[in-house]
Amino acid sequence: MLGVHAGNSLVEFKKAYRHLSNLFHPDKLDKFDGILKQQAKENAKLINIAWETIQKKLK
Repeated sequence: MLGVHAGNSLVEFKKAYRHLSNLFHPDKLDKFDGILKQQAKENAKLINIAWETIQKKLK
């Protein structure tokens, strides 16, 4: 989901997470409506779940 390979460091995962979470941030999605906004919200949820999972595995 984050676009980073499993062998990368926590720094690379964090960089990818911050980039994607910035793209799909709810405040930036106000200009969209309907299905695009819903898909972006789902992507944001998946990005957060992926980040939480990575943090648990790498600690």
